Amino acid sequence: VNNGSDAADQYELQNQETKIATVEPTTVSLAIDSQSLNLSHQVTADGADFAKTTSVLTTKTNNAYGYNLTMQAVKSNSLINQTSSSHQINSVAIGDGQAVATLVSGTWGYALPGNTAQGFGDVNSYSTLTKTSKFKSTPGSTAAALNVTRTRPNQITGDQTSVLYGANLTGRASGVYKADIVYTAVANPFK
Repeated sequence: VNNGSDAADQYELQNQETKIATVEPTTVSLAIDSQSLNLSHQVTADGADFAKTTSVLTTKTNNAYGYNLTMQAVKSNSLINQTSSSHQINSVAIGDGQAVATLVSGTWGYALPGNTAQGFGDVNSYSTLTKTSKFKSTPGSTAAALNVTRTRPNQITGDQTSVLYGANLTGRASGVYKADIVYTAVANPFK
């Protein structure tokens, strides 16, 4: 006995609305004001021996879980004098690269202003940065540092991160000291 329910079921299947969920792809963008790190040093009679510079990074994402921002040197974590490559400034050597220290002669490093959680202490801005400020070692090409993490989207205005660099150039030759830095912004994984 067929009471016509097969035909009704078939009609219902044919007329069901197909719903497709669209998902916007995750995007992360990173704008950098300067990828080369240049610290100018001129030996002067007054003993000026500290050079500093800054990079400002603007990161935008539509990822609901935010992003992670890292940096590392392209080849070596040494600053190279552009006039004579035999004059190098090594990154401040501190244990695992997570500790902070002041700059001894012939070392350089980075600081994040206002980031007391990572141990940078009194570094609030470019103007307050001195060789006695707290710095971290800038890693070479086999490691990454910085590790700024945001846990929310910021697609419209973006987040600005200032990375301050300083070098204690006591007894070093005059010139421009340079290192190439790679900054990477990656979307945080879905939880």
